[in-house]
Amino acid sequence: MSRRHAGEPAWLTVSQLARRWQLGRTTIYKFIDKGTLPVWKVGTHLFRIALADVLRFEARNRRYRK
Repeated sequence: MSRRHAGEPAWLTVSQLARRWQLGRTTIYKFIDKGTLPVWKVGTHLFRIALADVLRFEARNRRYRK
């Protein structure tokens, strides 16, 4: 797995991930709801996705690579 670059966050918001993958937020929430994409729930409505999990997801699903 590649190392994190300086300034690259360890956690992403749903919006940041949607921009990274050029998808709508609704699609990201579908991955979360299916359990395909692990998340950390912050409060009652906020999610954070670990960059390590994003990189694993991208490795398994080549079309979402940056």
